[in-house]
Amino acid sequence: MKVWQTLYAIIWLMLLEVLFQSKAIDFQGVEYVHMLLGVLVLALAVYNYVNVNKTAAPDRTKRILKALVTFGTVQPILGIIVFVGGVYNLYGICNMGIVQFLHLVVAIAMITQASSAATSYDMWEEKEFLQPSKPAAQFGQAT
Repeated sequence: MKVWQTLYAIIWLMLLEVLFQSKAIDFQGVEYVHMLLGVLVLALAVYNYVNVNKTAAPDRTKRILKALVTFGTVQPILGIIVFVGGVYNLYGICNMGIVQFLHLVVAIAMITQASSAATSYDMWEEKEFLQPSKPAAQFGQAT
């Protein structure tokens, strides 16, 4: 797969992750599929970060991908806490709701970071930044 394809793939995998976690898609063993997809997302994030760093892409895109890898590293830690809390019924001992909330917030942050990086890289690769833009039409005027 090309770099831009793997950048966009993370967005769709993260959407699946959120749907699995929200129980919008539910079946026996869904948490194991969720974990597997999480590992795949982290692997793709690292893969993309390494590959984009080999290019002359804008530094901002590279920093966004670095943040995505950092978020992707935090997610398994939060996920393991949630999983162990569920298996050993620790919900009464510590406030697992906060950890679950953070897990969701970081997932949403990852989707936004992945979207930003994918669009930025795609525009850079297509050299859209280098083309002069047309003046925007005024409201109410035909273009």
